[in-house]
Amino acid sequence: MHETVPDSVLDMAEIELIDISPEDLMRRLDEARSTCPTARGGDGEFFREGNLTALREMALRLAAERVARMSATTCR
Repeated sequence: MHETVPDSVLDMAEIELIDISPEDLMRRLDEARSTCPTARGGDGEFFREGNLTALREMALRLAAERVARMSATTCR
C-alpha cells in the first residue's frame, strides 16, 4: 500500500487515539471483527506485526506532539 495524505490534513483533523496492541489488532483482523474492508485478503504484506507496531508508534508520537502544541498555546 502506498496511500498517503498531506500532514496538513492530519493537522486539521480531529483525531481520537484508540490504542490497541498489534497482537490484539491482528487477532481481531483474523476474527473478522474489523470494519476495515481490506483487512482480510490481499497479499498480507501490510498487516504484519512490525508494520502495525510502527504505525502505533507514529500515532502515539503524533498525539503527544499535538498535546504538547496545545499545552504550549494555552499555558502562555
